[in-house]
Amino acid sequence: MEYIGTKEYWDEKFANRSDNPLDPEKSIVENVVYLKKGTVLDIACGDSRNVLFLLEKGFIVTGVTLVVKRLNA
Repeated sequence: MEYIGTKEYWDEKFANRSDNPLDPEKSIVENVVYLKKGTVLDIACGDSRNVLFLLEKGFIVTGVTLVVKRLNA
C-alpha cells in the first residue's frame, strides 16, 4: 500500500487528474476472486474507487468517508 502522505501529497495527486476515480487498490483487484459475494463496508472510501470496482463485481457496497476542512480562525 502506498504511503498515506501529507496534505500536499494528496493535493498534488488529485490536482491534475480528470473526474475519473483512481484505480482500485491492487490487493483488492488481485484477490477479489477469493471473496465471498455479499455485503461490503468500505470505511474511508475517498473517491469510491474500491466501491465502484466491487459494485462491478456484484457486491453490495456501502462506502463511508469523512471530509475534514480546516478553517483559519
